Amino acid sequence: MISPTDTIYPVLKENLNLYELNSCFLATEDEITLIERETRNISSKLGFLITLKTFQCLGYFVKVEIVPKNIISFISSQLNIEQFESILIEYDSSRNRINHMDKILQFMSVKNYSDVGDQIVASVSKNTALVRENLSDIINACIETLVHDRIELPAFSRLHREAMNQRAQVYNELYLRIFNNIGENRRFIIDNLFIVDPSNRKSEWENIKFEIGRLKPKEIKKLIKHIQFLNNIIEIDSFFEGIPSIKIEQMAVEAEHLDASDMQRIEVNKKYSLAIALIKIKKSKSIDSLVDIFLKQMSMIFYLAKEELDKYLKENQDKTDEIMKKFITVEDVVKDGFTNVEKVDLISNIYQENVSLSTYARTHCEHGGKQHVRFMAKFFKKKRKLIFRILESIKLFSATQDEGVTRSLEFMLAHKRSRKPVIETFTKAKKRSDLILMDVKWVEPKWWKLVTGQKKRESFPETIRREHFEVCLCDALAMSLRCGDIYVLGSLDYNDYRKELLPLSECEKTVAKYGEIINLPVEKEAFIVYIKKLLILKSEETDIKFPDNNDFTFKDGVFHLKRLIARTATQRNEDDDIFQGRINELKLIDALTDTAHWISWHKVFGPHSGHQAKIKDELSRYVAMTFSYGTGLGPKEGSKMLFGFTADQIADTNKNHSTCEKIDRAIFKVIEAYNKLHLPRAAWGTGKNIGADGTHWILSEHNSFSQRHVRYGQWGGIAYYHVADNYIAIFSKFIPCGVYEAVHILDGVFSQLKQERPDVLHGDTHAQNAVVFGLSFLLGIKLMPRIRTWHDLKLYKASKEYSYKHIEDLFTKDNINWELIQKHLPDMLQVAQSIMAGVIKPSTVLRRLGTANQKSKLFQAFNMLDRVIRTITLLEYVSDKELRHIVQGATSKCEQFNKFAKWLHFAQDFIKQNKRDEQQKIIKYNHLIAVLLTFHNAYSMTEALVEMEKEGIKIPAETISSISPYRTRHVRRFGEFQVSEEATKILDLNLKPIVTDELLRKATVRN
Repeated sequence: MISPTDTIYPVLKENLNLYELNSCFLATEDEITLIERETRNISSKLGFLITLKTFQCLGYFVKVEIVPKNIISFISSQLNIEQFESILIEYDSSRNRINHMDKILQFMSVKNYSDVGDQIVASVSKNTALVRENLSDIINACIETLVHDRIELPAFSRLHREAMNQRAQVYNELYLRIFNNIGENRRFIIDNLFIVDPSNRKSEWENIKFEIGRLKPKEIKKLIKHIQFLNNIIEIDSFFEGIPSIKIEQMAVEAEHLDASDMQRIEVNKKYSLAIALIKIKKSKSIDSLVDIFLKQMSMIFYLAKEELDKYLKENQDKTDEIMKKFITVEDVVKDGFTNVEKVDLISNIYQENVSLSTYARTHCEHGGKQHVRFMAKFFKKKRKLIFRILESIKLFSATQDEGVTRSLEFMLAHKRSRKPVIETFTKAKKRSDLILMDVKWVEPKWWKLVTGQKKRESFPETIRREHFEVCLCDALAMSLRCGDIYVLGSLDYNDYRKELLPLSECEKTVAKYGEIINLPVEKEAFIVYIKKLLILKSEETDIKFPDNNDFTFKDGVFHLKRLIARTATQRNEDDDIFQGRINELKLIDALTDTAHWISWHKVFGPHSGHQAKIKDELSRYVAMTFSYGTGLGPKEGSKMLFGFTADQIADTNKNHSTCEKIDRAIFKVIEAYNKLHLPRAAWGTGKNIGADGTHWILSEHNSFSQRHVRYGQWGGIAYYHVADNYIAIFSKFIPCGVYEAVHILDGVFSQLKQERPDVLHGDTHAQNAVVFGLSFLLGIKLMPRIRTWHDLKLYKASKEYSYKHIEDLFTKDNINWELIQKHLPDMLQVAQSIMAGVIKPSTVLRRLGTANQKSKLFQAFNMLDRVIRTITLLEYVSDKELRHIVQGATSKCEQFNKFAKWLHFAQDFIKQNKRDEQQKIIKYNHLIAVLLTFHNAYSMTEALVEMEKEGIKIPAETISSISPYRTRHVRRFGEFQVSEEATKILDLNLKPIVTDELLRKATVRN
């Protein structure tokens, strides 16, 4: 059972500081007047005020006896009451309390839950359960609705019970619907999957679970056959119409960890639903893997062609130099006073003596000079058979009205057996007699001469050069798949994202409420007025401040922003350590064990299905599992370091008891506990400012997920993290290194387990693209990345009418199309509302709305809004030095966490696993260990501070703020360890150094 702390259900906190007491429990004049009017004796007055203020804080009524004494003391002091214990003894059981509750509801204009609450909670729970899986998300949606409608909150157990009931009811309804759609014949086919073949003791059910390993030709052939096998079992797409993808995925997760005998034992409706859900998801993931392989092959061809170009240019550098010399010679001949006849003879002689140079120059110019595309056909030829096989195994469709690429693909596949160097465009294919090449508009200028042989696009080509046409088309297909102009039927990552959005009609009904949530006007005219005013005011403010801004100057026609110098109170390292000798040596395994005893993070793990047995020593097994995988040891080496465990035990626990979602929930429990410590929130930050950054992890070149990027010079992927300003990492994801980081920057903000969304999101220079500022704005998030090459970005004025004395040259002459933003605002809000509702991920949208998708009207509208918000952000960035320090600090903490996480993955500097889900789990295990050690370090630092204060040692507040919890010197990673049955110390969340009060006061002044 989840607890209130796993949700946004409000609870009273112990040991509030003075600022928090004043913010929540200080009575107003109107409230004092109400008490004087409604009560007569001291007991009633105090009881009424306590009940009123706690209700305002919580949204529900609590008995006085459970209210912390420091809160009662603070409230009673406002009524000049010193001895309150004896006064309140009988208040909770008195009739006065019931009357006071009614008066408070009237005064606050809040409805009694018993009047309408049950109906609202049931409705919201059911609707949310359709698109969300976690009970905490369902409960949070109910709480948000009740608060918005000003209805009293019920007991948490009531919300929890209703959420569980509605989620179970949703699944039962889905199971029944799917069962009725299947039909008897198809059920017979599914039942045959569970029959075990006596010869090999395997069933077809196990074959469904196949995943590609290393990227070898044999494995790719197996993957293609696997897709054909899944296609031949049963046509399943029609069974899931109207069912949210998250429910299908959850069914598949449960089914994947059940064997054939388990499946035959479960309830009938559920059995068939889980079976076809797994078939669907496995088929989609297999298609995704095939598309990834195609994209990777094209990337490899691209890099090989670039290398070949560099080699070509280097080998022919002497010829290029010689051509330059001959040109100078020709110039001398022209200028030296020879007659025209003599000039012609001399120049002709120069040509005759250097025919090879002329041939080289002509070839160089005709084939694109320094264009790598001229060499791609050479490397494509080696991959041609594999690429054609992949393209024949997937179904590609255009997401726009332009179907030139997909129709050209049909033409290419129809001529796949051809070995002719040239193909006539109007030649009919033997097997597809009506197929001709109709469209070559998609061919880019750099390809045109290579593909058609024509210098200019004067007419439709009668012939095409087959080899160059094939690689050109595949290159265009790869680009279209990445940006979403082409989608793959049955895919998860490359599907048509528009089908996942909430219906526009549904969004129109809820858009007003959505506007209240993000605090923005959502009517077209009002929205344009609002953002235009923001841009005008920020431009004027920056212009006025410019003369006093010594960091931002204009010189020689160029604006310059001085490099930011770090403050003197910079991050301290462990060589200059105030905790020297006060924090004991810590075995890494003890950090995991202690925190498991303290906050029970291991409780989130367990069997994937109720049909699987639980384990008795769950704490030690889950600690051993996390340690082995999060440090890179793996089960074999982990079992050697940990006493009492076998490699099979550790591997089996990971396989049958852990998923990425469960690891995320464990991380979330750690974050919740970390935020209760006094030191992090007082010294380092509120947790409302988030930094995002990634770090490269090496993968095998033969892995389907692995990519090679010039930035890293190695094959691998990116572990992408969100790190809060109080040093706790709240989100992790493993992404391809060829993907722009801006695509994934919002995923952590809208992850399933995120309770409270941040106010500001920071990132590195790569955390921006042509639409992310606009989308973040519509989601109520302020995106503020570190901008190193800001002068390369364009800034826009609200209109040409405005001019500025100092910063006029800062703006481009291009305009903002306000009409386009206004026209497509409902479409953009549809995307934002769909993300907020959890039916689609931000990365899914951002990947489709890349710069390669410039024909899309939705992209153009987002790009125009992005121009507005990006300009405001840039102006704020260059004119506010304090803001630049905050951004630098946020990104610096991300970089520190990257090093900290890598240090904990000490067994190896790469990821061995080839399966994508296992790679994601490795990153998340490592993330979990990192936050566990961060939590343990922060608590040990708290203990040390309290100890020093008792000894009379005063530590300056600035010193505390500059110390990071990413401490490693005292941590012992190597050796033979045993998982302890008890914690090495007791956790006391009320432990509070005196210096934290000073830090909180300073933070309050800054805010």
